Amino acid sequence: MEMFKKYMPHISLGAGVLILILMFLPAISIRNVSGDHDILGFFVAFGSNSASLKLSMNLVLLLSFLLPIIAGLLHFFTRKSEKSKLFQFISVGLFVVSGGLFFSAPALFDAFVGELWIDNVLINTYITNYGLGIIFAAVFSLLTALTSVMTAFIIE
Repeated sequence: MEMFKKYMPHISLGAGVLILILMFLPAISIRNVSGDHDILGFFVAFGSNSASLKLSMNLVLLLSFLLPIIAGLLHFFTRKSEKSKLFQFISVGLFVVSGGLFFSAPALFDAFVGELWIDNVLINTYITNYGLGIIFAAVFSLLTALTSVMTAFIIE
């Protein structure tokens, strides 16, 4: 178990990078009368102005994708610091906040999207649901927080 504790900062950084990569998977699934549409996390966070999809930038979901990489970098680069436990718990807090934001992604998408255009048609009524990327990102974020807390309490 002590070996696992030694590599936890590396695992946190890896999880942060993995969650950032998950931005390129479908994050939000939209269902309306014209059919089902999946929107990538990159487009949900940064917005899109292409011919087939027009939506505005969502800063809260962008923050939810950036918090895990910030937490991983914080945990990784402060592992030899005098206050490494404090930084580890701050990292855990960032992972937990990010996981909570991921689990509320459909509501955040509805609240902050503004106008949604798909195939040059304004979509007024639609139902949002979780995409595969958001589910994986939320689970990885919360699992990393849980394992980091677990390793913090291992006595050397």
